[in-house]
Amino acid sequence: MNAMPSLVAGGLSWPEAPRWHNGHLYFSDCHNFRVMRVKPGAGAAEIVTPLEGRPSGMDFFPDGRLLVAGALDRKLWWVSDGRTELAADLSMHASGLLNDMIVDPQGRAWVGDTGFNLAAGGRERPGTLFSWSPEEGVRRAAENVRFPNGLAIAPDGRTLYLAETFASAITAFDLSVEGRLSNRRIHAQLEGRPDGMCLDADGGLWVALLWNQEFHRIGRNGNVTHRLAFEHERTVSCVLGGPGRRTLFIGTSELIDNGTTQTRGEGTIKCLDAPFAGAGIP
Repeated sequence: MNAMPSLVAGGLSWPEAPRWHNGHLYFSDCHNFRVMRVKPGAGAAEIVTPLEGRPSGMDFFPDGRLLVAGALDRKLWWVSDGRTELAADLSMHASGLLNDMIVDPQGRAWVGDTGFNLAAGGRERPGTLFSWSPEEGVRRAAENVRFPNGLAIAPDGRTLYLAETFASAITAFDLSVEGRLSNRRIHAQLEGRPDGMCLDADGGLWVALLWNQEFHRIGRNGNVTHRLAFEHERTVSCVLGGPGRRTLFIGTSELIDNGTTQTRGEGTIKCLDAPFAGAGIP
């Protein structure tokens, strides 16, 4: 793809987990410890709430409530009207940091535990994918995951995709209505290490390849169909939103995660027209 992206928001640190909701793009500005939102074309991004636990994954429940994962405190937080309320404490379950997260149509959150703290120099350990809902509590959905990252659910709700960063792969699972995963398999072996991702209506997955400084669109057969390259930026996250979900929003940053509070304005959200509309979750 040769299209030139347009700037949506600047002055960020490490923009994670973009989610389109009610005409706004919500996202985690991780190292500035705040949840943000922006209405494209209508001014600067605004702070939804600060979060001391360092926001990472986020998504909206079917009733419209926003749930945010705290990477450092390993807790899930409801966010409403600029206030936070504890939803669940996963600190006794997770051995690493909480990472990306999505919410399925049944109102069940899926959140990855990295297994170790990469930024603090920890050695690689297997991570875990958890599910959580107010009714079911916390469940271990998948184990021995190599740094769980971006997540997506197919439009029919029957397939869950998980980016395993250190495996350089997208793993797929069959997903039941009851929230059980089965038939674990490799959907695509990638050219680099994936971070965030999203689905389109043609069955393609847009994937941020962090160290390659590229976004790849992976077709149904696992092959690369489109590439977006950024010479001087880390490619972090993406989502399809806007009218008809025809806009690809991408998060990039020059920031290297060293585990400290970062306030340098080196991260951005950009957008460009997508070849296919968004589908599924997120």
